[in-house]
Amino acid sequence: WNAVENSWQGCVNAKKNRLTAHGVEQAERAARQLFRQIVADLKSKKDIQTRFDSLAIFTSQLDRARDTAAIFVKYASAELRKFGIRFRPRIRTDRRLNEISFGFWDNKTFCQIERASAEEGDRARSYMRLNAMVRSSWGRRSGERFIDVVVRGLDFLRSIRAAASEDK
Repeated sequence: WNAVENSWQGCVNAKKNRLTAHGVEQAERAARQLFRQIVADLKSKKDIQTRFDSLAIFTSQLDRARDTAAIFVKYASAELRKFGIRFRPRIRTDRRLNEISFGFWDNKTFCQIERASAEEGDRARSYMRLNAMVRSSWGRRSGERFIDVVVRGLDFLRSIRAAASEDK
């Protein structure tokens, strides 16, 4: 949901879907918290180096997700420099991590959806009430159901597990 535009954000890589100043603040706060969690149980510089050498960063293909990952990398790099540790990971993107596609609803407000089709407006309102049990079916682009997102996310996790098993 795009709170600034009051619209369905979905899986769109448009300028209006980039991180806002508030989004950047949230990402910076999350970066600090995540960094603290990663190093919380580590006792030595060697332990910290080992942990960050093995750290893989994956994100969706959307700019706002890549920007969020870059904010973490920037923060972690600055903190690790204090220990003399160099951290320059590659941020890997994978379409299976993309946000849910709302199809026709992507980047549209309820009013825009209703103007295009009263039936789609009803479907959008039902979506909100029924926790995504219905989806857009109007026009050329059908939206995803939550289960579709879960399935592709699980597929991504299985591929990571398989890759990790091959590395052992």
